[in-house]
Amino acid sequence: KIDGCDVMKILRLRSGPRVGEILEKLFEKVVAKEIPNEREILLNKLSEMKNE
Repeated sequence: KIDGCDVMKILRLRSGPRVGEILEKLFEKVVAKEIPNEREILLNKLSEMKNE
């Protein structure tokens, strides 16, 4: 429900492997049912990562 553009915008990253790594990390959390696959929740999770 989110893509690399969302990751780059929120985390202020340039295109590159890091973007894919972050998407993969979120995907794994969704598959493990740690977080729901809902856009707003995933965007909030990205925002939390920005503050880490």
